[in-house]
Amino acid sequence: MNLPFNYIKNLFGLHQSEDSGPILEFHPILPTKFEFRQSPNFRRPLKPRSIKYIIIHATESSFDLALHMFEDPKTEKSSHYLLDKFGNLVQLVEETDIAWHAGVSKWNGDNEINSKSIGIELANLNNGIDPYPLIQSRVLMYLVLTLCQKYRVSIDHILRHSDISGPKIRPKEPKVDPKGFPWEKFKREISILLSQIYPS
Repeated sequence: MNLPFNYIKNLFGLHQSEDSGPILEFHPILPTKFEFRQSPNFRRPLKPRSIKYIIIHATESSFDLALHMFEDPKTEKSSHYLLDKFGNLVQLVEETDIAWHAGVSKWNGDNEINSKSIGIELANLNNGIDPYPLIQSRVLMYLVLTLCQKYRVSIDHILRHSDISGPKIRPKEPKVDPKGFPWEKFKREISILLSQIYPS
């Protein structure tokens, strides 16, 4: 994974001060540790992918259980990235390949979400009680901004699993993840930082 950290760091830095822009709760930080572990659950596209969406999920389990599931070919489930509660980031599928994370999904008439997206799983029980530690959210911010810069993903296409697979799309088994995550605040801060990367 080639994350352009210096590019982002030069814009707003790891350690913010009053003269370096708005003070943000979720200012981006580097992963505590990065590891690549190839999942068998992916599809190689016939032609290069055009990344349009970033989809944020919650594992509904522990990090270890989710990692085991994504590495088990019988589950037929995967995500490009898995982020634990301590800021450790695991990549399971190359960004050029299609991970199996979105399932039955749709956004504004588009039902080919898997083929056009990067999936990020946050280790969380998804019960609305299990917390999302600040370090996890800050590494997520770093990863999302990096992917936005790399693929020119718009703020409107940074989505939750519940946005693309909610009750209107999956009335019998709607997705609600990442439940309890401070989404509106996270999106506001993404918007602020993206405006620095792509000033109007």
